[in-house]
Amino acid sequence: MNSAALALSLLMFGVNAVVYLIIGVAIPLMVRSGDGVGIGAFHPRPDGIVFGTTDLDPGVRRSLRILRNLMRDWLGGTLAALGVVELGTIWFGLRVGESWAYVVLVIASAVMLPFVALVLLPYRRAGAHLRLLEIPPLLWIPAFTLPPAIIFGFLGVLPRN
Repeated sequence: MNSAALALSLLMFGVNAVVYLIIGVAIPLMVRSGDGVGIGAFHPRPDGIVFGTTDLDPGVRRSLRILRNLMRDWLGGTLAALGVVELGTIWFGLRVGESWAYVVLVIASAVMLPFVALVLLPYRRAGAHLRLLEIPPLLWIPAFTLPPAIIFGFLGVLPRN
């Protein structure tokens, strides 16, 4: 076991898990505070290209607003739970070099990729070229933390002869 590589993997996977947890808790709070209540998922500029507006007009049915908020609450809870589960897997498994924990974290990361692609697809189709700061940290932070976490994790849990 390579402890330096494992430590770097723990840090990178941990950053990702904390981002999920913080954003998961923040989403419902932002919706209720009136912040981030636009119709879209990203920044007003690309959201306006995709949806034609950045907020639900006052004339839009109340039920659509309720549905949007319910879906954001669900997303927040799911992300918070994912963050807790990943932190637990990191602490109780990967920290002590358990290969099962590494495999679970890699699979969980890989499962997210097609869903990220599905979220980005309407923006691509509409020609809304997303700039880094127009994308929520929920999407771009893992893009920077997960590749090194996976590489260092592999090196960290790799059995030594």
